[in-house]
Order: sequence, then C-alpha cells, then structure tokens
Amino acid sequence: MAKEPLFSKLFRESPFSLLKKHMEVVNQTVVTLSDFFAAALVGDWQAAETHRDRIGDLEHEADDYKRQLRMSLPRGIFLPVHRTDLLELVHLQDQIPNKAKDFSGVVIGRQTQFPDALGAPIAELIAKGQASTQRILDVIVELEDLFRSGFSDKEQVMIERLVLEVSDIEDSADSDRVKIHDLMRGHESRENPLDMIFLYQQVADLAAVSDIGQEIGHRVLCMISR
Repeated sequence: MAKEPLFSKLFRESPFSLLKKHMEVVNQTVVTLSDFFAAALVGDWQAAETHRDRIGDLEHEADDYKRQLRMSLPRGIFLPVHRTDLLELVHLQDQIPNKAKDFSGVVIGRQTQFPDALGAPIAELIAKGQASTQRILDVIVELEDLFRSGFSDKEQVMIERLVLEVSDIEDSADSDRVKIHDLMRGHESRENPLDMIFLYQQVADLAAVSDIGQEIGHRVLCMISR
C-alpha cells in the first residue's frame, strides 16, 4: 500500500486548495475581460455593462478567497513553505482582477472609442494576458500536486516548464505593447489629448496582467527552491 505523504497527513486541508480556487476566479476574470473588450470595441454598451458587472462579481469572489486563505493558514511549524510566501503569492494573484476591474471601469465610464487600428492589437494583448493567467493556474495546480507528493521531482520540473512559458508570453506581450504605443503615437495629433492619456493608462493596465503573471511564476520558483 502506498504511503500517504507526510504533509498530507499533517494538513487534511491543503493551503494550496484555496490558492487554486482563487486563481481559478482570477483566470475567469481575464476571460470575461476579453468578452468585455469585444463588446466595448463595437459600442455594445449594454453587453459591456453586463461583462463589467461580472468582472466586479469575480473580483469580489477573489477577495473572499483571499480572506479565507489568510484566515486559514496555520501558524505552526508544519507548513511546508513559508507562510509569508503564500500570502505574497495570493496578493500578487489578486492584482490581476483589480487591473481588469480598473480597465473595464474606465472604459465604461468614458465609453472609450478605440481607434480602428488599435482594436485587433489590444484584443491580442488581452489574449496574451489570458494565456498567461491560464498557465499560472496550471502552475498552481501543479504546486498543489507538488505539496501532496512531498515535493517530487516530476511536479517541480513541470512547474519550471510552465513558468518558462509564462515568461515567454510576457516577452511577447511586451512586444505587443510597444507596437500599440507606436500606433497610438500616430493618432495623438488626431485624437483628444485627454482621451489619449486615458488610453495609454488602459493599455498599461492590460499589459500589467502578463507582467504580474511572470512575477507570480518567479515567486513560485523561489518558494519551491527554498
């Protein structure tokens, strides 16, 4: 009979279970962000409002999981990773729905009219963020498996591979952001200056999703290497 890993005996409720649930909500937020932008791009503000409300609901749900994780983390000596590492990790994850909420809120509030040339590049930037959050969700799933297996080499290698993919996505998203900025500069003389200021901030919020994903990946690698 296979022996139950030591850490599973010590913790019937893995602290990574809530971390995974939190990341699932985070990932769904970015999926909804893509739907929101598609509606806003064509000026369907009724559909955009619906998606915006859904983003807000998901952001609140993520906050609930974050609070549950903070309250449930044991303070004893048996936690297999540093308690502060898990708290920092969920804090990073939680920044992603905040960015989605900020972006959607400004777009709705100003009923942003995106120049035609920017529609497809911005949609691609959002898609890169969605790919990043999906990989990070995969990382967190593997992290839970790593915990349950007593830190086996197989799961650790898988995590390292997934984190490398996240870094590649972030590099690609950075290139997309540069291209978008180049396009935006070509529109500055024809657009309202205030609109362009907000648009630059909106693009920064979207690009931050992939940046945060990369930071989460690096934090996970640091956590499991200690």
